[in-house]
Amino acid sequence: MAKEFGSFGDWLLTTYGGKTAALSIHRYLTFFLEIEKVWGSFPDYRSLVGHFKAEGLRRVQRPMRWLSAIHEIKPDPEIREETSERTRLDNILALYPSSTIAGQAIHGYVARLKRRQHEGKTTTRSIRLALTPAVGLSQLVIRAGHDLPNQKLLDAYLTDHPGQKAAIIGFINFLNREYQIDIKARVDPKLTRRNRRKKLEAALSAMMQNGSNDAGFLRKWTPVALEYFHDVKIPRRMLRSLLESAEYVDELGVNLVVNSRRHYIPVPTSILSKNSGAFRQTLSKPLKK
Repeated sequence: MAKEFGSFGDWLLTTYGGKTAALSIHRYLTFFLEIEKVWGSFPDYRSLVGHFKAEGLRRVQRPMRWLSAIHEIKPDPEIREETSERTRLDNILALYPSSTIAGQAIHGYVARLKRRQHEGKTTTRSIRLALTPAVGLSQLVIRAGHDLPNQKLLDAYLTDHPGQKAAIIGFINFLNREYQIDIKARVDPKLTRRNRRKKLEAALSAMMQNGSNDAGFLRKWTPVALEYFHDVKIPRRMLRSLLESAEYVDELGVNLVVNSRRHYIPVPTSILSKNSGAFRQTLSKPLKK
């Protein structure tokens, strides 16, 4: 490996110049020493990324370029992503020891999903994504002092995360079958809407209390106000053009045109009265009167 390190040094000198080579070569010695310790010679890319992880290889980009150029050990994005997903999954599982019932449920669910992966029916990324709502529910269960969810806790979780209903069904079915409980993933639209409005109201209130002449204020205020007052949601990419076409109405608010319909939203009077000039500068051009 000493010979290989010398070869890398020569390549570094030729590729990046003497100054860069002299200042940086010492950073990579531990990389070569670790390879010698673990394998004795250079392994394939899958072994490298499995051992050093994607983050570790990002810190040795120059040796990796050398390995690609000289030894034809080339990075594989699919292998790198798969390894990263496994690392994320392992990090999640490490938070839930198998000594607890909640931990046993999480690990058991993942084991079931991995069996499906071995059958070619899912991927590591899909397993991690399926685990996200399972972990979220389990955290709520643990905070409530329970081992497993009941219907009340599941309802509470889905009220706050209605979009996760479909994703959590697999975990619920697993719990019902393995732990002989009987709970159902369901969402109450009225309760969900009421809860959402409370969150939007709290967000608007917080922005009013912390109002400033910051150029980003209107970009933060507008989507929340539109959803709260008119139940209209807009994608982020629409925001700039929406604000550019805003119509000034009075000292209390503006009209915004969404899908050919005008929607009036109020603007905090404290911001208008104290920082009117700065407030209007948050738009790319003056508001239309």
